[in-house]
Amino acid sequence: MEPTVLDAITDIETLRAVATHVLRSHSEELVHYKERCRALEHKLILKEERIAELLRERWCRSSEKLTASEKDAKQIDLFNEIEQIAETEKQNQTSESVPVKNHTRARGKREALPEDLPRIEMIIDIDETEKTCGCGAALVRIGEDTSEKLEMIPARFVVRRTVRPRYACPCCGGTENEPERPVAVAPVPPSILPKTFATPSLLATIATWKFQDALPLYRQEQVFSRHGIDLGRATMSRWMLMLAEKCKPIINLIDAHIRSGPLIGMDETPTQVLGEEDRADTATSYMWLARGGPPGKTAVRFMYHPTRSSSVPKGFLRGYTGVLQTDGYEAYDATVRSFLAEGNDGIVHVGCMTHARRMFIKADRSGKTATSAKKALAYFKKLYAIEREASEKNLDDASRVLLRQEQSALILVEFKNWLDTRKSEVPPESLIGKAIGYTLGQWDKLIRYIDYGFVPIDNNLVENAVRPFVIGRKNYLFHGSPTGADASASLYSIIETAKINGHEPFYYLYYLFSKLPFVKNDADYRALLPFNVSRKEIHSFAIENWLALDS
Repeated sequence: MEPTVLDAITDIETLRAVATHVLRSHSEELVHYKERCRALEHKLILKEERIAELLRERWCRSSEKLTASEKDAKQIDLFNEIEQIAETEKQNQTSESVPVKNHTRARGKREALPEDLPRIEMIIDIDETEKTCGCGAALVRIGEDTSEKLEMIPARFVVRRTVRPRYACPCCGGTENEPERPVAVAPVPPSILPKTFATPSLLATIATWKFQDALPLYRQEQVFSRHGIDLGRATMSRWMLMLAEKCKPIINLIDAHIRSGPLIGMDETPTQVLGEEDRADTATSYMWLARGGPPGKTAVRFMYHPTRSSSVPKGFLRGYTGVLQTDGYEAYDATVRSFLAEGNDGIVHVGCMTHARRMFIKADRSGKTATSAKKALAYFKKLYAIEREASEKNLDDASRVLLRQEQSALILVEFKNWLDTRKSEVPPESLIGKAIGYTLGQWDKLIRYIDYGFVPIDNNLVENAVRPFVIGRKNYLFHGSPTGADASASLYSIIETAKINGHEPFYYLYYLFSKLPFVKNDADYRALLPFNVSRKEIHSFAIENWLALDS
C-alpha cells in the first residue's frame, strides 16, 4: 500500500486541520448534490404535470364540472350506445317508478307534439260487415281512439315562376298615359339578390345550414345534387358575400345597440384565413366577439381581424361608457389603460371568475398538488352557490348586490388570504403556482362584479355565444379570403343575435331577407332587428307566404 499525504504528517494539529478541511469539502459537495437532486425532482414534477395535462386534454372529457365520484368515473362507452339505451328502457318497463337519490320519481310521459304542426288524418275503420251486431242491430259510433306519430317529409323544392303580362296599343303603338312607351308591363318585384334565382327561403336555408348547423358549402352542394339541382359552392359563396353586404346597415345598428347597454362582454378565438395581404396562409387570425345591449335586448357581434392586437377592442369600444367584462388577456387591459389616458374614465373593467377557476381545475386533475387545488375550488364553489341562490330567487340588481356584499365579500377576503399564504409555498412554475399567480394578478378585476347586480360572476355567456363558430371551424377549417371572413362574421352576428332573442334562425333569416328589399329608411332597418320583432310575427309571415305559394 502506497503512503498518502496524511502518512507524512506527524503533527496532530496539522492532521486535525487537514481532516477538517476534507470533511468540510465533502459536506459542501453533499449539499450541492442534494440541491441538484431537489432541482431535478422539481423539474420532474413539472414534466409529469405537463404530461398528465396533455394526456387529459387529448383523451378525457373537457367538462369543468367536478363531482364527488369523478375519480371512479369511467369513460362513456361510445360504441354500445344503442345497447345501453335499450337496457335502460328495459329497466324502466319493469317498474313505474325509478329510484333517484333516496326518493322515487315517476316515469316521465312522452312530450306532446307541437300544436302548430299540420295534422294529416288517417282513418282506420272496421269492415262494413263488422258494423252489425249479432242481434241484428247496426253498431253506433260512440267515440274513437287516436294516436299521433311524427312523419318527416323530405325537403321539397319548387320553382316560383313570375309572369308579367306585357301590353301594347294595336292602333298607335303606344299607351294612353305614355305615348312614347310602346309596351306596358308591371315592374320587377324587389328582390334581395337581383339577377339571381335565389329566393329568401333558399338563402335562409343555405345560411342556416352553414352558420347554424356547421354544414360546409361543399356538403350543401352534395345535398342539392341529390335533389337534381346544380348549385355549386362558388355560387353559394358569392351569394353569402352579397347577403353580408346587404345586411351592413343591420350590422351597424347592432354595433351601436351593443354599445348602448351597461355591460359588454368580449372574447376572441383563433381562425385561419387564406389570402391575407403580406401574411402566410398558415398564419393565425382571430374572430372577436362582443355581447351586450340594454337589458332584455341582447345582441352579439362577431368581428374578423388578422391579429390579436388591442386595436380591435379599442376600435369597437371607443366612446363606450359602462362595464367591460373579459378574461385576463393583456389587450383588454391595454385598451382600458389607453382610454383612461385619454380622459375616458367611464369604463369599468371586470374579470372572469371561470378563467381563474379553470386553472385550478387543471391543477387538480393533472398536478401533484391536488389538496391545494381542491381548497381553492371549494372557495369557487361557495361563490357560485351564492350566484345560484340569487338566480333561483330571481333577485333584482339591488338585491343581488346586497347579497354579494353580505356573503360573497367575506368569502373573497378569506380566499385572498389563503392565496397570499400559499403563493410562497408552491413553485411558481407548477400548475398550482400558475393558478395562484393568475388569480392574484387578476384579483382587483375578479372581485369587482360584487358591486354591480347586472354583471355576472363570469364571462360564460360570451363563451357560449362563440361556441357555434368554434364548432363550425372544425368542419370548414378555414375562410377562403378576408372578405369571406368578414361576411361570415356578419351572418354569425345576425344568427346568434336572433337566437339570443328567442328566434329560430331559419325563420328569422327568411323574414329578414324578404323584408330588406322594401326598406326605405333607418327606422325600417331598426324594425327588422331581432329584438324588435316578435316570434309570432315572423312565423305568421312565413306560413302566410308558403300558403300563398302552394295555392
